[in-house]
Amino acid sequence: NEAAMKCPHSPSYNQNFASLKYDEMDAIQTDEDAYGFLIAIIAVIAISAVFAVITIAVARYVSRRRHNRWMSTLTRAQKLDLEELQTNEKKREKGLNSRMKSLVRSAEVPLFIRLFIPVVILGNIALFLSGHLSIGGTVNISGSFA
Repeated sequence: NEAAMKCPHSPSYNQNFASLKYDEMDAIQTDEDAYGFLIAIIAVIAISAVFAVITIAVARYVSRRRHNRWMSTLTRAQKLDLEELQTNEKKREKGLNSRMKSLVRSAEVPLFIRLFIPVVILGNIALFLSGHLSIGGTVNISGSFA
């Protein structure tokens, strides 16, 4: 600690003390390129996408099979009642859709908010990606076993 050597009240005070000298430390140069990390990210995304597609396909297959099995247990009258319920539901949804507006097209939401919210969301996505995908610093740990 240099402070003790520069302070006249310290027992380790040295009047001729200039400063401590440290040996220069050589930084470890790595030959890794950034493409390896990018390839790893793309591989993880691709594997995740394939897993998601397989999961969705299996879920649809099981759901369709169960639905067909359930439909085979219904009588003709039950199937007609079900069709009528579905028709009424579609008419009700169509009526709601014709009377309602989305928030983006609604006059009750100010124009500034309608335009600013998508910009904020895209900005958050950009900050998240830049913070998690860029290499801000690295820690190289090396060790050896005896």
